[in-house]
Amino acid sequence: MIPILKYNEQGELKQVDEIAKRDLYKGVHSRKAENDEERFVGTCTNVYGDILEDAYSYILVPYDDTYREFVINHTEQYDDVIDFEADASYFEFLKKSKPREPQKLEKVTLQEAINFCLQGTRFKPGNIEYAGTATVNWVDYNSPYDILKIICTAFNVQFESRIEVDNTSVINRYIDVRLKSALFDGKEIVRGKDLISLKRTVDKSEIVTALYAIGPDPEDGKQRVTTFVTDDNAQERWGEPDGSYRWDVYSPETENNNMSLSRLTTLAKTALNKRINAAVSYDIEQYDLEYLYPHEKVRYGDLVRIKDIEFKPPLYAEAEVIEVERNIIDPSQTKYVVGSIKEFKESDLLQRFGFLWVSIKRKLNDNINNVNTIVNQVIDNELQYVEKKIFKSQTEPENAVDGMYWYDTSNDRVGVLKKRVDGQWVNVSEEERNSMGGLSREIALYRSLITTFENLAIQHQKLYQEVTEITNSPYLISNQLRSSVNTNLNALVGVYNNIKSRLDSINEDTATIGFLIDTQALFQDYRAKMQALYNTLETAKVAINERLSTLQKQFTEEKFNDAMKRVADAFGIQQDEQGRFIGPPETVAQMIDALKTETQEEMSTLLKRSEYETDKEGFVERLDAADSERKQLSDEISDRVTLTEFNSGIDSTKQYADNKVETLEIGNVNLIRSYKTTQNIVNGIIEGDYAVRLPLSRNINFYYYDRNGDINPPLESNTDYVLQLHEADADVDMGVFYNKGSYTVVPYSKERIVKFNTGDKTDFRIVIVARSDNQFVGKVSLYKGTKELDWTPNPLDVQKNIDNAETNAKAYADSLKIQQDEVLTTYDTRITQNGKDIEQRATK
Repeated sequence: MIPILKYNEQGELKQVDEIAKRDLYKGVHSRKAENDEERFVGTCTNVYGDILEDAYSYILVPYDDTYREFVINHTEQYDDVIDFEADASYFEFLKKSKPREPQKLEKVTLQEAINFCLQGTRFKPGNIEYAGTATVNWVDYNSPYDILKIICTAFNVQFESRIEVDNTSVINRYIDVRLKSALFDGKEIVRGKDLISLKRTVDKSEIVTALYAIGPDPEDGKQRVTTFVTDDNAQERWGEPDGSYRWDVYSPETENNNMSLSRLTTLAKTALNKRINAAVSYDIEQYDLEYLYPHEKVRYGDLVRIKDIEFKPPLYAEAEVIEVERNIIDPSQTKYVVGSIKEFKESDLLQRFGFLWVSIKRKLNDNINNVNTIVNQVIDNELQYVEKKIFKSQTEPENAVDGMYWYDTSNDRVGVLKKRVDGQWVNVSEEERNSMGGLSREIALYRSLITTFENLAIQHQKLYQEVTEITNSPYLISNQLRSSVNTNLNALVGVYNNIKSRLDSINEDTATIGFLIDTQALFQDYRAKMQALYNTLETAKVAINERLSTLQKQFTEEKFNDAMKRVADAFGIQQDEQGRFIGPPETVAQMIDALKTETQEEMSTLLKRSEYETDKEGFVERLDAADSERKQLSDEISDRVTLTEFNSGIDSTKQYADNKVETLEIGNVNLIRSYKTTQNIVNGIIEGDYAVRLPLSRNINFYYYDRNGDINPPLESNTDYVLQLHEADADVDMGVFYNKGSYTVVPYSKERIVKFNTGDKTDFRIVIVARSDNQFVGKVSLYKGTKELDWTPNPLDVQKNIDNAETNAKAYADSLKIQQDEVLTTYDTRITQNGKDIEQRATK
């Protein structure tokens, strides 16, 4: 009946017992709009006393097809029974979470505001409707629950909590937010069915038609501001028989002692508008019939309709359910209260129904009298008069006379408009055809298809180039994928060529509507085949990225490990199980120096690679064979390849290798990737690979779990880690969370070095957030272990920079080779020496 839950040692909320229906004597689930209160009050046997009185006990109350979660806060045990009271979990968890300092969120969306509010709580943002942007601020320390209500007021929305349950275990909690709008679900409260009594109270005691406004007492002896306002419409309804106004005195409550006359007048008119109508209240009593008729269900927040034709005058109204008291043992005792009642006049409703009846009657008469058919026949007859001179057929019309027009459709691909002149059929000129308005439909469709095809041709060319680059990529090693891409490309090209040939074969004079419609259908076929090609392209891109990732990892680890092994073997140094070197100190020192040289040579190999590949193509050999001797100046053509990004990547890699040698900790790399990678999400302005500038309340996230296919390596269990913020402005906080950000490992703080152990937790997420505007975040490191290390780039980022540099260097070398070829194909060489400069000029 009612599961009882508690947290186990693993931090999971699991069922430990269940209150059976036979042991439950009372169970009332109530919810009130006032103060947003939701509670459950129950009475059961004292068999469950120990569990219910224990700290942090939770119960799940059945509600429709799911549960509502409650936290037990109060118990009273006597004789053989125990009474208990429980509050809704969203109130308990959010109200008692850590208070938030005063904050101002400038022009944020509802989603951003809710994300900020629920950080560090047990709830996640659920279904959040879009409500524009707003500025949300609070000046005191408030709990997340109070902030949530402030956000709802700012955006004019309402929230609802829900939970996900798996085998009576709570696995997720959500806060949904939607626009304020009660929905009608078909429930009507009608006299004679479920309406017991209805009382309508009208209070006219506070009605006035004029106000004498008196401003606050001014300072410095100035005269007090006074005025008066009236309402003529209200006077006609509520005025005295002799025509005099119903007066009252109004004095605004304000601390502004220097109020202007215009401001006082505005406030007085607002106050008068609130008092020109009678105060109407309703007291309604009704049955809840859901336990007998399930379709008569009523839920909190629903819009219901009330109808009582015996009331004088008859009452028709809409109201919102603002309070529900649901008895889960005896459903017949369930009660609900309605509020925000909106009354409708019977005359207005009858007038609306009258309009509907006239509309329906007209449609019925149309069907009976067949008016539409008559109208269509008249239109056809009129069209015969307009088009009687144009005959459309594959053969010439019989009894043709001069001046008759014939649209010759004997050729499916080409239609020709002809005119009978002196007993012969001649083609109609374009001017004559346009003047009579003929073929306007064909021309419009033809021109539309031509415009569409011109745009399609540009897109087709770009797509073809992209496919060529991917299929020619050396990193696409799957022949099956390459074949699939080519097959889809050939199918797309076939449709494209078919469209092109069909449009080339016609013009505005020869286009027929049938031919154009068939051509138009080919555009749909093209789009379908283009989508199929895009799908295979995305699969090929994923395969290429996976291949690149594997090669990068092999280069970073294998190159360094091979260098370590060669140097250690050369010096006869052994390594123990922890990777430490064992040998005489002098030998180890020599080995370290040799290792640095070895790793630098590995990097030097990369520097020479582009030049070496060019040499093999014969570029350097031709330069060496030239008879002219040239001196390379700093501002002339250079045969060296220099690239700032390339050197930067090499220097970082060499620093990474040096650090590994000095610390003798193989495999302990910085786990923070570049801020530009898809594994991380930056809600700010990225200024570099490891530099970002964050606006107020925006953050940067490092994910260590699968997030839509983008994943950093997961953190190992039961392992120590050191998180360090090396460069950042002062007003930046950093925290560590697990279970995809749902729970906290290290709370937000301004500590720049954080050490933590993963234990048995999973799905870690590191968040750095700006507490004020325009905050800079630079280098961040995450190392395995407890030792604080200097910042180094992630090897995968280094390899990416090296690959980009090699690509750019190769492109530069190829361009230089072409230029030198042009210089060396000469017939005459003249060398002029001027001081220390040597000028080489080639003339062909």
